[in-house]
Amino acid sequence: MLMLIKQKMGTFFCPKMKITFLKLWRRMMRDVSSTSLMLMNQYDRSGDVFPTVEAAEKMYRKYASAAGFDVRLSNKKTNKFGITIARFFVCNKEGHPTPKLYDSLNKKSGERRRRNSNLKRAGCMACMKVHYVKSIGRYEVYKFNEKHSHMLFSGDEMSLSRSNRELTFGDQCNVFNACVTKVGVSKSHRLRNISKGNVGLSGGTVRDYQNFKKDMVTFVGNKDAKMLINTMVNRQKISPQFFFEFKCNEKELLAIFWADEVARMNYREFGDAISFDATYRTQKHAMIFVPFVAVDNHKKSVVVGAALIRKENADYFTWVLNAFVKAHGSLPKLVITDQCPAMKQAISIAFPNTIHRLCLWHITKNVKKQVSVHLVKKTSFVADWNKMIWNLHLGPAEFDNKWEEFLDLYGLTGVSWFNHMYEIRESWIPAFFKDTPMSGLMKTTSRSESINASSVYTRKVFFEVQKELIKAVWCCGWDEITRADGKHVYVVTHKNKSSEVITKYTVVQDKTSMTVDCSCNLFVRNGILCRHALKVLLNDGVDRIPDKYILRRWRRDLIPPQWLPARVRYGEVDVEKERLMARAFAAVDRMIGRVRNEKDVLERVVEKLENMDEELDEVVPLKSSRERKKEAIREFVGVPESDDNDVLPPSGIRNKGCGRGKRLKGVRERVDEEAKKPKRLCRTCNDFVRHDSRNCPMR
Repeated sequence: MLMLIKQKMGTFFCPKMKITFLKLWRRMMRDVSSTSLMLMNQYDRSGDVFPTVEAAEKMYRKYASAAGFDVRLSNKKTNKFGITIARFFVCNKEGHPTPKLYDSLNKKSGERRRRNSNLKRAGCMACMKVHYVKSIGRYEVYKFNEKHSHMLFSGDEMSLSRSNRELTFGDQCNVFNACVTKVGVSKSHRLRNISKGNVGLSGGTVRDYQNFKKDMVTFVGNKDAKMLINTMVNRQKISPQFFFEFKCNEKELLAIFWADEVARMNYREFGDAISFDATYRTQKHAMIFVPFVAVDNHKKSVVVGAALIRKENADYFTWVLNAFVKAHGSLPKLVITDQCPAMKQAISIAFPNTIHRLCLWHITKNVKKQVSVHLVKKTSFVADWNKMIWNLHLGPAEFDNKWEEFLDLYGLTGVSWFNHMYEIRESWIPAFFKDTPMSGLMKTTSRSESINASSVYTRKVFFEVQKELIKAVWCCGWDEITRADGKHVYVVTHKNKSSEVITKYTVVQDKTSMTVDCSCNLFVRNGILCRHALKVLLNDGVDRIPDKYILRRWRRDLIPPQWLPARVRYGEVDVEKERLMARAFAAVDRMIGRVRNEKDVLERVVEKLENMDEELDEVVPLKSSRERKKEAIREFVGVPESDDNDVLPPSGIRNKGCGRGKRLKGVRERVDEEAKKPKRLCRTCNDFVRHDSRNCPMR
């Protein structure tokens, strides 16, 4: 030991210090030895015999934690039946470090940076060795060495030892949930520290959190495509209503489409009008995500299918649409997309009898790119544009006149983009498809009696019907009433907020068949009666909407109010286990909350919990750290690790609009990144902001 000290001290070791330092070292070792014996007697209550290897390991780890060193599992001997017959436990500084040649001055370019580590092996001989005694059926300690060749940890330093930094299952859940909710590892570690009282019980450092996240990524590796297919297959086995199709080229995944039972039910009820679009850079493989969306009875977007494709061309879109038809068994009445030529070609092939319309929101967004910034920000160009194209009360001829006036006003006559949009106006201007069902088809209800609108409609739709009723009273009037062929023909005036007549609509009422039809076609288009038809019904004293005008798709009792999460529905999560864990966490939290100000009672509670922990060792054997980590990751991922990898993710994807190939980031991520950037001086507003003169709002 003296030689080791000399080596450590080098030329700074002088003979004058020899006696003093040697006495100090011997006193320290004597104190450590006496403490070790006391601790050993304290924790080794059953002598030198243990029922299991795990019990011996737990005792030795407790002893090591109190003494101030860490334990490493060393050699293990097993018989032909796989039973452990001998196990060695050593100090973590046992052995000698492997010599490594490293010169920071002559570091080669591209050489991997060597990580500094304070874990140095020092040839420590402290250990405990146990073997199995067949005659008594227990494990006996046959060698125990308590002397260390290094300084031991103090009480405060022990929290940074490797064994105490091992992440518990709660810490691992915290890391996983942080990844799912896109919270940084450092933030999740700080939150975990605060929740544990910031007293060194966090279960690991930020580096340990980062390492566990890396382990989860490594567990998946390049097998994520295969794991996705396995997940789909397992879900299809559990639920026959789950549908998916995939396409491979040799080993690479080219396209996949899926629709679960919720999506298929949504399509059965709301699939008369759908929309789909392509989204780029949502994951690291840069595959194109294609969601199929419909509008439910609450006027909310619901998914009726989804796909991932490698390329954005007509062949891939046609494959996806054919899979969509195979999943749902019928074609939609209306499809809304953007101006993608590949989508248009695929729809004409796979959906030959479906009406195709362009998304007005996309066109409104693109029109700002076709004109100068001055027109957009300094004039009423945007307001006039929206007023013209969103006006549902214009007819085709009236729209043509408004279009010419608009182009002349802003000097856009002859611009190729506007000329092209005018040529295809029938596919995106509402004035040209007033008679096209946009959100619902007429379906008669099975109920015989009339029902009040507030009790049958969903909340969102009821407010829209209520709005039309109010407009019928205050913004509609009579212009002419005639009779023809037993029907009443009303000419109803449509007024604005200033009581000025904007236009007139014809409402035909047949009291024999209890029908009322308006030329504005709001019921055909949106599935609710317009203010003009309601004006006629109110005039006849009708206090309830006829059943035939209450569409099934707008009823509040159409869809079950709640669905279980997907992982629960498909058996990927043990519901009973999750419920018991939640009850256990709630019970402990409730108990700690009650006794938090009673220190004596709190000590007894902690003692009982620790005794329960010791009793669990006999019921649930303690697994190794590596096994526990792998089991937790497998539980988080929800699918076992695949041995064979016959489906690989696609590579070399480049599509139009994909930019630099970086992942598409959410608003929160972009805001966080912008907050880290330094502010700069804008010469227009003369302030330190996050823009410049090119995009200054005051320009």
